[in-house]
Amino acid sequence: MVYEPNLAIDLLCTHNVITRSLEVAAEHCGQSLRSGELDEASKDGFIDYLECIRTVLTTHHHLETQKVFPYFQNKIPELPVKQLNQEHGKIGIHLIKFDDIIPDLKGDSLIPSLEQLNEALTGINHVWYPHKELEEKYFTVEKIGNLVDKDEMRGQSEIYREFIIERYQPDYLVMPFQFYNLPPKERDIWAQKFPEIFTHKLISTEWKDKWSNMAEFFYPDVE
Repeated sequence: MVYEPNLAIDLLCTHNVITRSLEVAAEHCGQSLRSGELDEASKDGFIDYLECIRTVLTTHHHLETQKVFPYFQNKIPELPVKQLNQEHGKIGIHLIKFDDIIPDLKGDSLIPSLEQLNEALTGINHVWYPHKELEEKYFTVEKIGNLVDKDEMRGQSEIYREFIIERYQPDYLVMPFQFYNLPPKERDIWAQKFPEIFTHKLISTEWKDKWSNMAEFFYPDVE
């Protein structure tokens, strides 16, 4: 499949990454609470996974607020920008709790930290699902394809790409997180959006040694 830029496709891919990773994190958190422990073998990988959730979700919302919504506000006058940005803020209130939760997961206060994480993830999901559905109502592949010509689409896609690359740090964790939380068919899109990264770095030993502890939280085909 040759990737033809469509900003709605990019949006849907990132929504799928965020949705899946929130579900995986909530499931692992729940299992750990029920067992009363965080498995030592997967602990570092889970903490890295949570860090990546924070980075990808924060970057996604900043991209929308600073770039996507201003660009499309005149093209889609009915777009409820104020409501969407308010929902970003509501999610951010829960996401900022990761600043305290993640360091605590490395310490001795495990159960209280897992309880706080469960509360934060529940709060995020409560807003996230209706939020993403509202966005996807306005940003459909057909609508965006009709509103933006190919040259303009490529230009905007490059602006968003640069915005993401600058903020997806450390890249050796966040880029694999983005890639492997997508189903295989959708990965091809991202591989073509970021060819130099996926061709040279993603499968390299240098990067894989750093992200492999998250592999159990990715799609089952990832080793």
